[in-house]
Amino acid sequence: MVNTDLKTEINRSVVSYRNLPSYHMPMHHHEEVQILIPLEGSHFEITWFSQDKESESKHLMAADICLIPPLLEHEVNWSNTANFVNIKITPAFIRDYQDTGFTVDETIFDMLLGFEDAFLFHLGRAIRSNFLQAGKSNYKYAQAVLGIVTQHILDTCLRGDVAPVMYNDYAQIPCEKIRDAILYISNNLDRNLSIETIADQVGMSHYHFMRVFKEMVGMPASRFHTMQRIEKAKTLLRHNERIVDIAHALGYSSQAHFSNVFSRSVGMTPRKFRLHSAQQA
Repeated sequence: MVNTDLKTEINRSVVSYRNLPSYHMPMHHHEEVQILIPLEGSHFEITWFSQDKESESKHLMAADICLIPPLLEHEVNWSNTANFVNIKITPAFIRDYQDTGFTVDETIFDMLLGFEDAFLFHLGRAIRSNFLQAGKSNYKYAQAVLGIVTQHILDTCLRGDVAPVMYNDYAQIPCEKIRDAILYISNNLDRNLSIETIADQVGMSHYHFMRVFKEMVGMPASRFHTMQRIEKAKTLLRHNERIVDIAHALGYSSQAHFSNVFSRSVGMTPRKFRLHSAQQA
């Protein structure tokens, strides 16, 4: 493939596709939220400084998605081919896109390096195809991509302590359909529920359901579903269920996927949580 470097910039938010023979970017940081989507044949090393200023590195391959929060110092080295989609979204774009109810800064997203996200990976492939077919950047297409990715990361990648729950008792929620949605989610923790499935179940349009659920519960339905799964996992861990069995019971594709989601939400691995709970008992 001919070396390719295509991008569209919208008020400093960027959607780009790159295919380069080798790549090295020295230590740097962005003011934007960065989503890096490695595509087929990619192998790279990312190095960053942790909060205690220690240098850490991780080797990543195709489909190992990275969400790099603003101001994180990091370095990227690619071997062989650098074949990836890179999306940078400014805090201003996130604020303008949706009234999030919290400050959009470097603290709202955890650093996530090498996580599974089939939606983002396939979106990255679609972005590559669009850019290559057009042979140039596309403003309207990039604008739509930025909106889709912003909604997705707000639904799935926020820090666990960012979105507050609006009602301590969900029975207080005034909308019966949202109460029904909460019950449906709670009864289907073993399934990967989509927003469309939940909205159809309670008889609401998809867009209206997303808006009302977040307004009344304080977080997107997809995040609520994840949190309910995590709370169920905590109970099972305290009862010494095998981690692989917990992952299966909660509908995760693998123990590794479950452990990754649990660690992002709780701040420790399932195994460490179990040990910690036993010590506290």
